[in-house]
This record gives sequence, structure tokens and C-alpha cells, in this order.
Amino acid sequence: MTGSDAARRLARAKMLGERFVLRLPVEERAVTMDEPFDLNDSSKPAEFDEAAWTTVRDEALGCTKCDLCRTRTQVVWGSGTPRTGIMVVGEAPGYHEDQQGEAFVGRAGQLLTKILAAIGFGRDEVFITNVLKCRPPDNADPLPHQVESCEPYLKRQIAIIDPAVILTLGRHAARTLLGVDSTMGAMRGRVFRYEEVPLVATYHPAALLRNPKLKRPTWEDVQLAREIYDEEMERRGKKIYPNVDFFSASVYTTLGIAMDLFTPIFAMSRVTGWTAHLFEQYANNRLIRPKAEYTGPRGLKVEPLENR
Repeated sequence: MTGSDAARRLARAKMLGERFVLRLPVEERAVTMDEPFDLNDSSKPAEFDEAAWTTVRDEALGCTKCDLCRTRTQVVWGSGTPRTGIMVVGEAPGYHEDQQGEAFVGRAGQLLTKILAAIGFGRDEVFITNVLKCRPPDNADPLPHQVESCEPYLKRQIAIIDPAVILTLGRHAARTLLGVDSTMGAMRGRVFRYEEVPLVATYHPAALLRNPKLKRPTWEDVQLAREIYDEEMERRGKKIYPNVDFFSASVYTTLGIAMDLFTPIFAMSRVTGWTAHLFEQYANNRLIRPKAEYTGPRGLKVEPLENR
């Protein structure tokens, strides 16, 4: 990997709010928004159809099936790796996503990065996409004909990836996929199915920025999604990801401490940040618990939509 590639990758990680950059695969690859690093490449499923993925992606990038093709800057196909067991699905790209071609950027995207990290995933270890691949003007709610034109791409993504679980973000994404007109409070905390894949609905990160009280139920929901992922991957006999490179993290942390010894002001800032982070982790682990029926993956109960 060249120096310019590394610089772009680090800049992308900073933009998305990632605290660590995981170790790269041995082979060199170019960094692009449309083809991010596949950190699970060493154990990618043999059944993954690269040709089918490329075909549907190329179709989506040139799509003119609805009026959004005339107002978009670019198609936002998704980001992360398709060789994964978890898909994150939002409603539609916003302004920043439309400009950068990356799903979930800006403040909401940075919060999503933290949410995924809290259950053990980096952004490059999941696949993040939207129901619509093009931004509606003025961030309007998706119209029925737009969803009808774009949802087949999502279904083909799901069929190729074959995820263990789908996590939807926001009321509109959940309503669209489940075909119901329910409140977010009525849909969250439960397990549905979409295209025969377990689906967990939770709040959009932007809603959490507006109302911090939603962080607790969101934490419960993402823990539930992680439990489903663990059980399904175990059932499939596949290795559970992610692998955390603690050695690299320790090296960078040690270097940071050494630099702080020469900069007392930054040292105090870092210590304060560490203290706040540890307290937050303690609060998450001790005070915020999933609902009793979801205390362990062995007790997983999938609730079909028709039995709501």
C-alpha cells in the first residue's frame, strides 16, 4: 500500500469517527469509497458470488428507474464489506452521503461508528447501505414509487451477502422493509424477518443526537442484534468476527502515553477522556441490560411479522 493510499484511509477513518484503524490484509489494494477494504478476506465464504455482486452494483450505479437519477450527485451503493454476517440498513442517503458516495457520514455516521464498536464491529466489518441508493431532494421521505424501483437492489444485496442479521436504523427504514405503519417504539426490541433473515429495528443515530434518552433502548437493540449474529454464525459453523488486533492497539496507546509525557496539557486531556470512556463502559455493562427474554443467544425467539 502506498503512502497516499494510507493517508486516504486514515482520513476516511477520521471522517467516520473511528478510533483505531485495523491491520490491513497482506495483499495491497487501492482504497476507494465503492470498494472498501475486506478485513475478513482470509476466511471469506466460499459461496460468495463476486460476479453477481459486481453485476448488481454496476446496475445500481447506472440506475435511471426513477426520478431521483436526475437530482442525485452519485449513487450511494453502500460501504463496508459484503463478506460479512451483519447488514445495517438506513432509509436513504443525505446531503453528505450524496456528495461523498459513502453511507452514513457526518455526525450521525460517527455515532453509528461508536454504536458498532460498542458491540465489537468496525465499519469495515459490516455492510452499511440504505433502502434508497439515491438522495431524495431536501431529504424528503421516500415515495412509494422510489422504494418500488430501488428495493430490488437491496433484496439482491441481501441474497448475495446472506447476513446472519439485519439492523435497520430509523422508523422509515423499518416501516418500508416490514410493510407496517407502526411507531418506532412498537417495532424496536423485537425480532422480525425480511427476506428470511432476522431483522432488528432501532432508532436512527440522528434521533439519538436529538434525544439522548433514546440511547438506552438503542443499546438494548444492538445487543440483541449481536446475540442473533453470534448464534447464527455459530449455527453456520463459521468463525465469529471481529478479531481485535490488541497488539497494534497497545502499541499505538503506548506511543500516545509517551508523547503525553512531553505535553502535560494533552496528557490531562487524554486522562480525562479515558476516565469518561471507562465510566461509560461501566454504565453500559452494569446499568443497561437487554430485556429478560434476550439475556442469552440460546433463548433467542424469532417473532414472525404475522404473529405481531
